[in-house]
Amino acid sequence: MNRPMKVKMHFLVLVISIIGLFCACGSQSSGISGIASSSNEQLGPPDRVDVVYFTQGKPCHCIAVVGDAIQVTMFFNFQDEQSSGKLTFQMVDLDDPKNAIIAKKCNATPFILYIIEVRGGYERIIDVPEIWSPRRDSIEEIVKRKIEQRLNGDE
Repeated sequence: MNRPMKVKMHFLVLVISIIGLFCACGSQSSGISGIASSSNEQLGPPDRVDVVYFTQGKPCHCIAVVGDAIQVTMFFNFQDEQSSGKLTFQMVDLDDPKNAIIAKKCNATPFILYIIEVRGGYERIIDVPEIWSPRRDSIEEIVKRKIEQRLNGDE
């Protein structure tokens, strides 16, 4: 092979490797702990849904707005579900050592929302990075839709 062809082949292998790495990293966003599920299997509504938003330090105004929007959404849309125990909500400070267990369980990063479906002794942890999406949907709409989907057992 001539040198330009070797360079092209190495570049192609590098690009494919990088794409594979991004796909592998992206697939961890929906972790399933102790529950087997196929895409055709309907599990129905979970026993409980836990909503957890991880914070850290004193966030700037732009980031604080997201946390506030999540709190407002929980307050105005899910009072009945929270009162019945079907839904829980926590804002967890990653700087507090007493939160290490839940942070590790979710593989948490600051300022990410996680929804945990609980069925019996099994949990399915789903992150919601869409709250940072530049799309036109409001944070409240995204959070409300995601929680309603989980409460109903929709994928």
